[in-house]
Amino acid sequence: MLVDDFYQYHAQDDTFGGRISLARESAMQTIEEAADQLGVTPQIWMDWECDRAAPESYHMPLMIGILGISLPWLVAGQGSGPTPFVSASDVNAIRRELHTATVDAVRAQNRVQELLRQLQNLDLS
Repeated sequence: MLVDDFYQYHAQDDTFGGRISLARESAMQTIEEAADQLGVTPQIWMDWECDRAAPESYHMPLMIGILGISLPWLVAGQGSGPTPFVSASDVNAIRRELHTATVDAVRAQNRVQELLRQLQNLDLS
Protein backbone atom coordinates (compact mmCIF):
# COMPACT_ATOMS: atom_id res chain seq x y z
CA MET A 1 0.00 0.00 0.00
CA LEU A 2 1.42 3.37 -0.96
CA VAL A 3 1.60 6.09 1.66
CA ASP A 4 -0.96 8.27 -0.16
CA ASP A 5 -3.35 5.32 -0.45
CA PHE A 6 -2.92 4.58 3.25
CA TYR A 7 -4.15 8.01 4.26
CA GLN A 8 -7.15 7.69 1.92
CA TYR A 9 -8.14 4.47 3.70
CA HIS A 10 -11.08 4.79 6.08
CA ALA A 11 -10.76 2.04 8.68
CA GLN A 12 -14.30 2.46 9.97
CA ASP A 13 -15.60 1.50 6.51
CA ASP A 14 -13.63 -1.76 6.49
CA THR A 15 -14.58 -5.04 8.11
CA PHE A 16 -13.07 -6.33 11.33
CA GLY A 17 -11.11 -8.89 9.32
CA GLY A 18 -9.97 -6.23 6.88
CA ARG A 19 -8.52 -4.19 9.72
CA ILE A 20 -6.73 -7.27 11.10
CA SER A 21 -5.26 -7.92 7.65
CA LEU A 22 -4.15 -4.31 7.13
CA ALA A 23 -2.58 -4.14 10.58
CA ARG A 24 -0.72 -7.42 10.04
CA GLU A 25 0.58 -6.30 6.65
CA SER A 26 1.61 -2.93 8.09
CA ALA A 27 3.52 -4.79 10.80
CA MET A 28 5.23 -6.67 7.93
CA GLN A 29 4.23 -10.07 9.30
CA THR A 30 2.97 -13.13 7.52
CA ILE A 31 -0.18 -14.84 8.70
CA GLU A 32 2.02 -17.64 10.01
CA GLU A 33 4.21 -15.26 12.03
CA ALA A 34 1.29 -13.39 13.57
CA ALA A 35 -0.59 -16.60 14.36
CA ASP A 36 2.50 -18.13 15.96
CA GLN A 37 3.01 -15.07 18.18
CA LEU A 38 -0.62 -15.23 19.29
CA GLY A 39 -0.58 -19.00 19.78
CA VAL A 40 -3.23 -19.87 17.20
CA THR A 41 -3.05 -21.75 13.92
CA PRO A 42 -2.57 -19.86 10.65
CA GLN A 43 -5.99 -21.16 9.55
CA ILE A 44 -7.67 -19.54 12.57
CA TRP A 45 -5.91 -16.25 11.84
CA MET A 46 -6.91 -16.46 8.18
CA ASP A 47 -10.52 -17.09 9.21
CA TRP A 48 -10.41 -13.87 11.23
CA GLU A 49 -8.98 -11.88 8.31
CA CYS A 50 -11.65 -13.31 5.99
CA ASP A 51 -14.44 -12.52 8.47
CA ARG A 52 -15.35 -16.21 8.81
CA ALA A 53 -14.73 -16.04 12.57
CA ALA A 54 -13.72 -13.53 15.22
CA PRO A 55 -11.04 -13.80 17.90
CA GLU A 56 -12.06 -14.46 21.47
CA SER A 57 -11.83 -11.45 23.78
CA TYR A 58 -8.86 -12.95 25.62
CA HIS A 59 -6.86 -12.79 22.35
CA MET A 60 -7.37 -9.06 21.94
CA PRO A 61 -4.76 -7.61 24.34
CA LEU A 62 -1.93 -9.65 22.82
CA MET A 63 -3.24 -9.16 19.27
CA ILE A 64 -3.24 -5.36 19.53
CA GLY A 65 0.26 -5.52 20.98
CA ILE A 66 1.51 -7.75 18.16
CA LEU A 67 -0.09 -5.52 15.53
CA GLY A 68 0.77 -2.17 17.13
CA ILE A 69 -2.79 -0.84 17.08
CA SER A 70 -5.41 0.27 19.59
CA LEU A 71 -8.46 -1.75 20.56
CA PRO A 72 -10.90 0.96 19.34
CA TRP A 73 -9.19 0.91 15.94
CA LEU A 74 -9.39 -2.85 15.68
CA VAL A 75 -13.03 -3.02 16.76
CA ALA A 76 -14.46 0.12 15.13
CA GLY A 77 -11.76 1.67 12.95
CA GLN A 78 -11.28 4.64 15.27
CA GLY A 79 -8.24 5.62 17.27
CA SER A 80 -4.64 4.59 16.72
CA GLY A 81 -4.21 2.28 13.79
CA PRO A 82 -1.14 0.91 12.11
CA THR A 83 1.51 3.16 10.68
CA PRO A 84 1.94 2.94 6.94
CA PHE A 85 4.68 0.80 5.50
CA VAL A 86 7.10 3.01 3.59
CA SER A 87 9.46 1.36 1.17
CA ALA A 88 13.01 2.52 0.56
CA SER A 89 11.98 3.89 -2.84
CA ASP A 90 9.15 5.87 -1.17
CA VAL A 91 11.64 7.31 1.34
CA ASN A 92 14.05 8.27 -1.45
CA ALA A 93 11.25 9.93 -3.43
CA ILE A 94 10.17 11.89 -0.34
CA ARG A 95 13.78 12.95 0.30
CA ARG A 96 14.16 14.16 -3.31
CA GLU A 97 10.91 16.12 -3.07
CA LEU A 98 11.98 17.59 0.28
CA HIS A 99 15.31 18.66 -1.22
CA THR A 100 13.56 20.33 -4.16
CA ALA A 101 11.11 22.09 -1.83
CA THR A 102 13.97 23.27 0.38
CA VAL A 103 15.88 24.70 -2.58
CA ASP A 104 12.70 26.43 -3.78
CA ALA A 105 12.10 27.87 -0.29
CA VAL A 106 15.65 29.23 -0.07
CA ARG A 107 15.30 30.85 -3.50
CA ALA A 108 11.95 32.38 -2.50
CA GLN A 109 13.41 33.69 0.77
CA ASN A 110 16.36 35.20 -1.09
CA ARG A 111 13.94 36.90 -3.52
CA VAL A 112 11.90 38.29 -0.59
CA GLN A 113 15.08 39.68 0.99
CA GLU A 114 16.10 41.29 -2.32
CA LEU A 115 12.67 42.90 -2.75
CA LEU A 116 12.78 44.23 0.82
CA ARG A 117 16.21 45.77 0.16
CA GLN A 118 14.84 47.41 -2.98
CA LEU A 119 11.94 48.90 -1.03
CA GLN A 120 14.25 50.17 1.69
CA ASN A 121 16.45 51.87 -0.90
CA LEU A 122 13.54 53.76 -2.48
CA ASP A 123 12.88 57.24 -1.33
CA LEU A 124 9.11 57.18 -0.68
CA SER A 125 8.85 60.77 0.58
